[in-house]
Amino acid sequence: MSEGKKIILIVDDSFINRQMLCNILNDEYNTIQAENGAEALEILREHGERISAVLLDVITPIMNGYRFLEERQKDKVLSNIPVIATTINDPHIAEIETLKRGATDFIQKPYNPTVVRQRVENIIKLRETAAFVNTVEHDALTGFYNREAFYAHARRYIDANSEKDFDFIAMDLNDFKIVNDMFGENVGDELLKCWSKIIENDIAKNGMCGRISGDVFAVVMPGHREYSEELFEGYIEKLNRFDLNFTLKVKFGIYHVEDKSLPLSLMCDRALLAIKAIKDDFRKTFSYYDESLKEKLWNEQELTNTMRNALKTGQFHVYLQPKYDLYNNTVSGAEALVRWIHPEKGFMPPITFIPLFEKNGFITELDMYVCDKVCQIIRSWIDEGIEPVPVSINVSRVDIYNPALIETINECVKKYDIPVKYLHIEITETSYTENSMQLKDVVLMLRKEGYHIEMDDFGSGYSSLNMLNDIPVDTLKLDMGFLKKGERTGRDETVMSFVVSLAKKLSLSVIAEGVEKKDEAEFLRSLGCDYAQGYLYSKPVPVDEFNKDFVKTKMPFKGIEEKEKTDFKDVDSEALNDILDTSDFNKIFDSSAAVSALMEYDGKDIYVKRTTKDFRNFMNEITGKTGPLFKLREYMSEKAFDCFKDCFEKARKDGHRFDIILPFSENVEKKTYIRFKAKILSKTGDKYEFMADVENADKFTDGKGKIIFNGEVRRCEN
Repeated sequence: MSEGKKIILIVDDSFINRQMLCNILNDEYNTIQAENGAEALEILREHGERISAVLLDVITPIMNGYRFLEERQKDKVLSNIPVIATTINDPHIAEIETLKRGATDFIQKPYNPTVVRQRVENIIKLRETAAFVNTVEHDALTGFYNREAFYAHARRYIDANSEKDFDFIAMDLNDFKIVNDMFGENVGDELLKCWSKIIENDIAKNGMCGRISGDVFAVVMPGHREYSEELFEGYIEKLNRFDLNFTLKVKFGIYHVEDKSLPLSLMCDRALLAIKAIKDDFRKTFSYYDESLKEKLWNEQELTNTMRNALKTGQFHVYLQPKYDLYNNTVSGAEALVRWIHPEKGFMPPITFIPLFEKNGFITELDMYVCDKVCQIIRSWIDEGIEPVPVSINVSRVDIYNPALIETINECVKKYDIPVKYLHIEITETSYTENSMQLKDVVLMLRKEGYHIEMDDFGSGYSSLNMLNDIPVDTLKLDMGFLKKGERTGRDETVMSFVVSLAKKLSLSVIAEGVEKKDEAEFLRSLGCDYAQGYLYSKPVPVDEFNKDFVKTKMPFKGIEEKEKTDFKDVDSEALNDILDTSDFNKIFDSSAAVSALMEYDGKDIYVKRTTKDFRNFMNEITGKTGPLFKLREYMSEKAFDCFKDCFEKARKDGHRFDIILPFSENVEKKTYIRFKAKILSKTGDKYEFMADVENADKFTDGKGKIIFNGEVRRCEN
């Protein structure tokens, strides 16, 4: 074959006819010959789209031309290769039948060389034009229409069905840039292909799909469908089956197409505005567009335009809210909070600008500004001979992705020459739910530098108890809003008691924030809670006022009598059992996305005391049993249990944490390797209580029982 020439497949059972066509075409094309439809299909499957066109005689043995065309249509690739059908018998009937089966053109025998060459040239040009249009219109990665083509085709789709209602749904894959940065662009591409399949097969079965930008997709589909959080969470759950150690989230914005004459680009803008409204609300996966969003976004844009000038001109002020020791009623520390006093708008509530700054990234600059001011405040106390109290600064979930975060904080501390112990760092629990690995790395580096870490908003309803096992924090800040949804009940108190008790067993101090009433403070003290913060004691105040009222005078809080500190109040086991399956307790435990459990070990067996829902599902799947599991020893061989005992004993003596992979091989249908990541919490007599995250560790084996793992973990193979 001559290089550079296009290839034509000639299908005819007559050698003379094949040679005749070869002679007509050989000057401009390379030719391949087949005697029948079956042989032609094999050649097409071998060469694929390298074949530019097929000349097909309708009447051939074994597989005739009609059958060939029908089989070709079943193959997505082969159906794109144009076919010119030929015959001498009943040409009019043959032409109709071949065109019905997907032939592109028809030539009647005997052949006119000029006509044959022109028809072949035309059909190849037509195919190349269609391929070019397809390339221009379609996204190469996902196969979806690109933005402009999507708008054009969606416009025709809506106009052709003007009597129907439509919804425009935009979809934004959150933190996709982080996926690319952490795992590489190849993994990111595979993730996008996975997501596009979910969109095509599940979300937009009867609609039209487009890729608007890197991680933003859109669908136009018939409207008035019932949408719910459960529906969209189901799609996100499918996406999270993609093998990636990263929690993927998607936001959906829905615009009910009320004005069909609206340009598609504006419909898309409205759906994206709906996404923007919930971008940072991890409770919501979807939102509808309404006109009020316009005004909200206009206001946000106005704040965005003025924020840097506001920082430069000193419109942001640091306020301090005292933290009180619940036992001696004295100030034990403070939290630094930022307030924006605008020259025209006056005092602006943080809720109006903090979420916006988290979205546009300015929060990082503002947080570091606050850090600098707090270090300056602590320095002024030292210079005045005043014993400082620790002040905590908030590190936004956005800050944890800032590679210069720790260096910047260290520079502030060095600049004002203050001891690290006076600067506490507050991180939010939502940072853990969004990216536990990144947060863990940041916290470990901060603690290595000597900073005291406080976990904010624990108990707000989105808590992950495995976070306590995974992230080495020093203090838990409990959100009292957890108990303010109505009258406090005995069940509420038991849940709070459990959380305080668990924190204490993990050697964490506890601060309750949002304390507004004396009886709340008394109740917290009875649980063994260490500190309180809230309007009962003081609202956030300017630094001068804080210095005058709290630092220089060391003024105690007069509303509650001092009381000697006692050991923390442990959880009453009967009361705890009463609430294990209630929604109140589930809010604290079952909201965990981890496969976690509280367990007890006495040297003879491992007893399961409390589990997350995912743990129950995980263990039931492995053991084949339904309902709760209470003992795990029966699923381990002697060797596996001895490995566990040795690992536990070592952890008991140094560090209290352990990480082990061992097989469940007894009383199960299939041997399964399980990884336990755990921390010992407490000891009562000969019994040890520990909390563990578990996962299927078969992925860390070679399939023959040998464990392959690139980290520090105890291995048990049998």
